[in-house]
Amino acid sequence: MMMFRFLSILFVIHVHVEADNVASKYDLDIDEVKQQMDSKLAMIDGKLREMKMRMDALAGDNVKLKMKMDSLAGENVKLKMKMDSLAGENVKLKMKMESLAGENEKVKTKMDSSGAGEENLKAKLGDKKQIMQNMKTLTKEDIKLKASARFNTHVDTLIEQNLNLKQIIEDIIENNSTYVETPVTTYIRWGRNVCPAGATEVYRGYAGGTWFTEPGGGADYQCLPNRPQWGRFTEGITTYSAVMHGTEYQVISVPNMRNPFLGTNAPIPGNPESLHDQSPLCILCSVPRQETLMIPAWKTCPEGWTLEYQGYLMAEHRGHASSKSFICMDEAPEAAAGGRGNQNGALFYPVEATCDTLLCPPYIHGGELTCAVCTK
Repeated sequence: MMMFRFLSILFVIHVHVEADNVASKYDLDIDEVKQQMDSKLAMIDGKLREMKMRMDALAGDNVKLKMKMDSLAGENVKLKMKMDSLAGENVKLKMKMESLAGENEKVKTKMDSSGAGEENLKAKLGDKKQIMQNMKTLTKEDIKLKASARFNTHVDTLIEQNLNLKQIIEDIIENNSTYVETPVTTYIRWGRNVCPAGATEVYRGYAGGTWFTEPGGGADYQCLPNRPQWGRFTEGITTYSAVMHGTEYQVISVPNMRNPFLGTNAPIPGNPESLHDQSPLCILCSVPRQETLMIPAWKTCPEGWTLEYQGYLMAEHRGHASSKSFICMDEAPEAAAGGRGNQNGALFYPVEATCDTLLCPPYIHGGELTCAVCTK
């Protein structure tokens, strides 16, 4: 459900921004517009919950089918044991029939070799009775053998049916397994426009935010898609609105500024100073894991976590009216091509440690803080 929640969160943000635009354009009550939008969101959330219940029901059906398969496997074992027992009885019956046939042959030979006379006649009559009794016994044994053969055929049919049913159940379980949702977590890679190996791009774009001297507006940097999708709008900035500006790196090696970054991906390759006053890129990435964590002052991840990227902590200047959340900028950042430079907007400054209430050591006064983005 994490993907559903993520999409829902994105949709909520979009809907509230849309509500502000609509209210601003048509001079409507923004609370009333947002209330209508929240009602629609509640309906969508209900649908998501309904889908979750259906998935739980399918998981329960899979458990029942697995129990049925185990029961059928036990019945197959019992039937196999019965077949083995009947096979043994068949061997015994066959041996008995062969013995009776031998006795009949002896009686017949005796009758052929016997002479005339009353005593011989009585013996012959007695032998005939014995032959008739043996024939009756053989007939009964033959009936048993035929019944046993029919039973064996029935057992073979049942085993074949059970195997077919087992295959059907396995197919159902395999089909139901497609409804099991793979966990997904997302993170923004600030300063780059490609995701690390093993991650999937959701979208790429440019960093944006509130103008550095404005106390109002949003308090977070935003990763804006490079291909926006517009709804209803009116051109021209109004007095009653928040404004989204572009951003710039503020990184240059002068007495009052620092640049800890690598120049690998800088506008002038190998020269990190060329990042100064340029616009940062960003990309939203997803990985098949459950949690995302940004750790300040670390370049590695805890045991059991996967390092997505490392870099340096950045935020708005401490003296500016517009404060921003701390973000982790990639250690080898890029800049948007065609940037005009030094247009200001929302700004990114390296974050330094200061030895007042912060413990030094282990922290170093004035040291630029590293960061790591980890997933698990």
